[in-house]
Formats: sequence, C-alpha cells, structure tokens
Amino acid sequence: MPILTADNLATRSRQARFAIDRCTAPPESVEELNARIASRSNSDATRAVAWIFGPVVHPLRVTSYGPHFSVGVSDHETYCSFASLGSGGLRSIEQVLAGLQEEFPATRGFDIVFAMVPMTGDSWPAGLKADYELRECHARARRTAHHEGLRHVWYVRT
Repeated sequence: MPILTADNLATRSRQARFAIDRCTAPPESVEELNARIASRSNSDATRAVAWIFGPVVHPLRVTSYGPHFSVGVSDHETYCSFASLGSGGLRSIEQVLAGLQEEFPATRGFDIVFAMVPMTGDSWPAGLKADYELRECHARARRTAHHEGLRHVWYVRT
C-alpha cells in the first residue's frame, strides 16, 4: 500500500476499518464501538499499525532517515475529556492518522506507513512481511545509516 498522505487518508482509514470490523463507517457511539469489538472474530484478527520514518535526532543515533516508532491505530473510546475529538468520547482512525500527519509532516522528511497486520506476533516482522512500502522505508533507513557510518544502529545489518 502507498505511504499515507492527505489524499489517501480517508480511503486507507476505510480499508483499515473494513479489515478490522468489516464495515467502513466510523462508529456513531461508544455502544456501537463496543458492539463492533465484541463481534470481532479471533480467528482472522487484524490490526492496523502506523510506522513513522524520518529524520532522527537522538543523541545515540542521529541520522537523516530512520525509524521512529510504530503505533496501533483503531477507532477507540477516549477516557479524558480533553482528548476527545469525536462525538460521544470517540476518536476515529481518521483523527488518529490526521494527528500523526500533523506531528510528522512529509514536508519535514517523514513517511508514515500504514498497514494491516495479523493480531498475533510482533508488529515489525509482521509489517515487513506484509507491506512493500514498509520494507522499502526500512531498507532506505538501513542504507542511510550505513552510508552515514552508523553501524551500531539496530536496523543496519552488514
């Protein structure tokens, strides 16, 4: 799947929601969200994960391009009134992804890879196996770190 952009955010959100809950519209209420969660099948459970790549300014691994973190993304209930962005205490996939795009904009060199992976297991290996763009960003980070002489960084293999 392509790297997350403002143009494909709505489509990618619908795809993720369909993979997780077999529907495309965000829940209207906390009760509807809880019903969706209760009806999920464990046999083919899928989760949506966003991986952030971009400039890294950490004292031990400064590089012009590398992985930052991964985060699970779903429709969820907010428990703090100041964190609620949706109706009835809900925060949608679209709102989560828009927040990530705002915090890590492409104009500053960040890439957000958004993919669906199996619920079981670690998200990094599952994502690398499932998503071409994640493999490409990971390879770019490895090449960048190697080119910059950062052999101690975990994503460099020689």
